[in-house]
This record gives sequence, C-alpha cells and structure tokens, in this order.
Amino acid sequence: MAEMMVIWEGRVPAERQSALLAAYREGSHATPPQMTRHWITRDLEDPEVLRLVSFWESRAALEDYRRHAETPAALLMFRAAGVEPTRTISESLDP
Repeated sequence: MAEMMVIWEGRVPAERQSALLAAYREGSHATPPQMTRHWITRDLEDPEVLRLVSFWESRAALEDYRRHAETPAALLMFRAAGVEPTRTISESLDP
C-alpha cells in the first residue's frame, strides 16, 4: 500500500496568519486515525505562502476520510483565515 500526501496551499497575508495557525493548533488534536502525520509550513522564499501537509496510510484510507468528511479540516483552517487554498494529492512511489 502506498502512503498518500495531501498538500493544501494558500497565500495568507501576514495579518491573517495567526487565524490559520490558531485553527491548525485547535484542529490538530482531532486528526483522523488514518492520518499518520501532518505539518504546517511557511515558504522560505514567499512567507505569505503557507501549506498544510498531511500523510495518510493509503489511498483507501484517504478516500474513506473524504467520503465521510463534509468539508476537509484543512480547507476549514484556511477559510478561518479568509483564504481558498489549492489542493494537491500525491502517492508515494517508495515501496
């Protein structure tokens, strides 16, 4: 089973970053069991670009979460800062 990585990325003005960080801290305590780890990152070249990165056990685990979640938690976190992010889903090629 290949592990999955989901990246939510958005341009968050400095004055709104605290709202996203607060939503992330609050939500990070209730992660689904299929999620193996997660981070929030800031781009070094453009500090207004923030990313929420999550890793999932498998494609099936991610699809199960997506079927049952009304709105992904990461999307709600960005929306708390007034931002509509983009999403990228990748599959690990490492056996």
